[in-house]
Amino acid sequence: MEPTRLTVLEQEMERLRVELHQTANTDPRHWSQATLLPISKQLDALIVEYYKEKKKQM
Repeated sequence: MEPTRLTVLEQEMERLRVELHQTANTDPRHWSQATLLPISKQLDALIVEYYKEKKKQM
């Protein structure tokens, strides 16, 4: 069975969440906007997409 769009989005959000935490917890020098901001923006965009998709399925 092929994963649903919501499942794919959930998996990608979790991957980015882990990446964000690992980057932030590895070394304080990685706390710069240049390092964390792109990951955070990607995660934010996926969250918005996830909720739009979820709303369509209601």
